[in-house]
Amino acid sequence: MIALACILAGTAYAPGTPIPHPDEPTPQPGPEQGFAGTDSTTAKAVEGCWFSAHKPFVLHTRDRYVHGQAQITRCTAPAPVYCHLQSRLQMWVPYSSQWVQKGEWADSGWKTCRPGIALNPSYRCPTHSTQHEFITDTWLTIVTHQAGSASNYVNSPREKFTCS
Repeated sequence: MIALACILAGTAYAPGTPIPHPDEPTPQPGPEQGFAGTDSTTAKAVEGCWFSAHKPFVLHTRDRYVHGQAQITRCTAPAPVYCHLQSRLQMWVPYSSQWVQKGEWADSGWKTCRPGIALNPSYRCPTHSTQHEFITDTWLTIVTHQAGSASNYVNSPREKFTCS
């Protein structure tokens, strides 16, 4: 029964791999990493933070919510003065050949830079049983001690889900 639910949800498991219970969280693949910081080619010290965008996931096979995850993973010493992390889920719309924002922005606001700041944008899928492709977009903007600023973004790998 669990194997059938995984097949219907589009989840593939290699032979011999334990199939998780449908109510357990889906294992998240490794995130895409980015760095927002000052340019290391200047005479000023490098200040910045590394951040990640995880592949979208569902909590269990019957869930109609798709979740993303973004977080600041580490910072230089000294860390920048302020950080602003933003993230959103986007869905591929084949007939218009473009990514469209789904759900609400996840926004940390301006905070003191530190590892562990995380966001979890989510989107409730439509009721029809159609397969959709999602990515997590993540931006990090920093302000340095030298009154400089920098920003960067990273997109997660694509993930397809059949919303039910």
